[in-house]
Amino acid sequence: MSQTPKHRNSQQKSVLQSKLNKAGYRIIYTSKDEILARQYRFRLRGIDAQEMGMQYGKESQNALVNLIAGKSVMVYVYGQDQYDRCVGDIYCDGVFIQEQMLKEGHAWHYKIYDKCKEFAKWEMKARDARRGLWASDNPEKPWDWKRKHNVRNEASDNLDKTWEWRRKPHNARHQNTPIQVTLCT
Repeated sequence: MSQTPKHRNSQQKSVLQSKLNKAGYRIIYTSKDEILARQYRFRLRGIDAQEMGMQYGKESQNALVNLIAGKSVMVYVYGQDQYDRCVGDIYCDGVFIQEQMLKEGHAWHYKIYDKCKEFAKWEMKARDARRGLWASDNPEKPWDWKRKHNVRNEASDNLDKTWEWRRKPHNARHQNTPIQVTLCT
């Protein structure tokens, strides 16, 4: 039995979509336009947050999602980490996301990889005010918890999979190159 042209096109589109997804691309629908976009994974430079299995892990993840979900953000990429994620500074609606996460006590300053004095100051203010994870007397460091449980960063893996480019820049990995992305939920 012969297939109708509409059915045949639908099957071809499905096969093509599957191949694109496996290659790391997605079709983004915006006002009746289709934009081919590559997915990238990002890590916020200089901070680390509680893992999902840790005390305050869900609250930390929710805080980040509330700051950026569904919004356009600017990412200044500094390089890549050992998991092939782009490491950068993220801004949303004029707000420096790492600053907000540290000031509200939703993240640790990751001093091992970043010596930014402002980050240390923002973390200390949150500690002194006992905000967020600092309400606990002795919160466990996420890097210690991951080492003890032999876990890679699962929470960020789940978030990372949802980042998509609004446009695909040719120089995305160059230092301090702003990239506009949207976190799709």
